[in-house]
Amino acid sequence: MTDVQPEPIASPLRQCCSETLKAGPIGFGWAEACSRARAGEFGGECRAIFTDRIEFDTTGKMLAEALAQEGLT
Repeated sequence: MTDVQPEPIASPLRQCCSETLKAGPIGFGWAEACSRARAGEFGGECRAIFTDRIEFDTTGKMLAEALAQEGLT
Protein backbone atom coordinates (compact mmCIF):
# COMPACT_ATOMS: atom_id res chain seq x y z
CA MET A 1 0.00 0.00 0.00
CA THR A 2 1.35 3.40 -0.97
CA ASP A 3 0.49 6.60 0.86
CA VAL A 4 -0.82 9.46 -1.24
CA GLN A 5 1.60 12.35 -1.47
CA PRO A 6 -0.56 15.35 -2.37
CA GLU A 7 2.05 18.10 -2.30
CA PRO A 8 3.82 16.90 -5.48
CA ILE A 9 0.40 17.30 -7.15
CA ALA A 10 -0.86 20.48 -5.46
CA SER A 11 2.27 22.60 -5.68
CA PRO A 12 2.80 22.29 -9.45
CA LEU A 13 -0.92 22.89 -10.03
CA ARG A 14 -0.66 26.15 -8.11
CA GLN A 15 2.36 27.17 -10.19
CA CYS A 16 1.13 26.04 -13.60
CA CYS A 17 -2.55 27.00 -13.34
CA SER A 18 -2.18 30.56 -12.06
CA GLU A 19 -4.56 31.98 -14.70
CA THR A 20 -7.21 29.36 -13.91
CA LEU A 21 -6.85 29.98 -10.18
CA LYS A 22 -7.63 33.67 -10.70
CA ALA A 23 -11.13 32.57 -11.73
CA GLY A 24 -11.52 30.37 -8.64
CA PRO A 25 -9.88 27.64 -6.59
CA ILE A 26 -9.49 24.07 -7.75
CA GLY A 27 -9.22 21.01 -5.59
CA PHE A 28 -8.97 17.28 -5.33
CA GLY A 29 -9.64 14.64 -2.73
CA TRP A 30 -9.10 10.96 -2.12
CA ALA A 31 -10.30 8.17 0.12
CA GLU A 32 -8.23 6.20 2.56
CA ALA A 33 -9.60 2.69 2.83
CA CYS A 34 -8.63 -0.67 4.23
CA SER A 35 -9.54 -4.21 3.29
CA ARG A 36 -10.81 -4.77 6.87
CA ALA A 37 -13.92 -3.01 8.08
CA ARG A 38 -13.19 -0.84 11.12
CA ALA A 39 -15.88 1.31 12.70
CA GLY A 40 -15.12 5.02 12.32
CA GLU A 41 -11.94 4.41 10.36
CA PHE A 42 -13.02 5.40 6.85
CA GLY A 43 -11.52 8.66 5.81
CA GLY A 44 -9.64 10.64 3.29
CA GLU A 45 -8.21 14.06 2.66
CA CYS A 46 -8.61 16.93 0.28
CA ARG A 47 -6.64 19.90 -0.99
CA ALA A 48 -8.04 23.25 -2.11
CA ILE A 49 -5.61 25.22 -4.23
CA PHE A 50 -5.86 29.02 -4.31
CA THR A 51 -3.60 31.58 -5.97
CA ASP A 52 -1.83 32.35 -2.69
CA ARG A 53 -2.14 29.16 -0.65
CA ILE A 54 -2.99 25.48 -0.46
CA GLU A 55 -5.48 24.42 2.20
CA PHE A 56 -6.05 20.88 3.36
CA ASP A 57 -8.37 18.97 5.64
CA THR A 58 -9.51 15.46 6.40
CA THR A 59 -12.89 14.20 5.30
CA GLY A 60 -13.61 13.05 8.86
CA LYS A 61 -13.10 16.55 10.23
CA MET A 62 -15.14 18.13 7.46
CA LEU A 63 -18.00 15.68 8.07
CA ALA A 64 -17.93 16.24 11.83
CA GLU A 65 -18.04 20.03 11.34
CA ALA A 66 -20.93 19.80 8.86
CA LEU A 67 -22.94 17.56 11.21
CA ALA A 68 -22.19 19.82 14.19
CA GLN A 69 -23.51 22.84 12.27
CA GLU A 70 -26.79 20.96 11.87
CA GLY A 71 -26.82 19.93 15.54
CA LEU A 72 -26.44 16.27 14.65
CA THR A 73 -23.45 15.40 16.83
